Amino acid sequence: LRTKFGTVLVIVDQPASIGALPLTVARDAGCQVAYLPGFAMRRIADLYPGEAKTDAKDAAVIADAARTMPHTLRTLDLADET
Repeated sequence: LRTKFGTVLVIVDQPASIGALPLTVARDAGCQVAYLPGFAMRRIADLYPGEAKTDAKDAAVIADAARTMPHTLRTLDLADET
């Protein structure tokens, strides 16, 4: 992706659990990493139609937040993991 598109930002909503593997792979590939805190995620998700929580809806919320509300994202530095 970096070769084709340049800067790549990988965003997760659970950096310490299921998101740890994609973040590690992204860092190793030289990508930027960030996360969308759960509180912000839920508030933004409430703006979308439907009440069901699905992985597809969460992915759309994260992607839209990154594009339209980058101030909601938090950076993840390697020191944060410690």
